[in-house]
Amino acid sequence: MNSWNHLGSIKSFIFELNIIWNNIIKTSIILLEFSILFLLILIAMLIFIFKYKKDEVSRRKLIYLLITIAIYSGGYSLIYVESRYLLIISVLILLMGVYLIETFYKNGVFKPNIRILLFLT
Repeated sequence: MNSWNHLGSIKSFIFELNIIWNNIIKTSIILLEFSILFLLILIAMLIFIFKYKKDEVSRRKLIYLLITIAIYSGGYSLIYVESRYLLIISVLILLMGVYLIETFYKNGVFKPNIRILLFLT
């Protein structure tokens, strides 16, 4: 019996790349179903990482969270994507959002009234 190699031909390689691309799209849709604010949290996190260079500890924590989310979801994008496998990412997104609000408040981006309003909603 001949062994099968998914990198054995260009046709098989392109087929595998299409599977990975479709899984990345499924992962994005699932993450947006968890929270509509995922994109807003992600954009705010990237702005904080690149703009606020003086708060190195917070930057490092956010970079670790981003790397964790990328590795975890990237690993499943190679194999199979289902929402139950990505539930831990929703918890990480929640933690990232709360940490961003707290960090923005400490750095003076949010006023105390806005912080109270964000926690009440």
